Amino acid sequence: MISCYNILNKIKWDKNLNKEDYLVYYLDKINNKLIIIKFIDIKEISKNFITLEDKEIPIHRIKEIMKKDRIIWKR
Repeated sequence: MISCYNILNKIKWDKNLNKEDYLVYYLDKINNKLIIIKFIDIKEISKNFITLEDKEIPIHRIKEIMKKDRIIWKR
């Protein structure tokens, strides 16, 4: 299985992919619910975190990546 990190980087760097088509779902431990973020809101991707404007989210909290209405990766 391809890792979440690899999928995120492919979306980021592949010029043929429309970044606006992708959503990332991560588990918010405080509220114990899935939070949806737009891929275009991700500022940086590292092996351990994705960085948004105002916070860092651990990669292990990412549960799904969707393209439009289709799940392309799921933990």
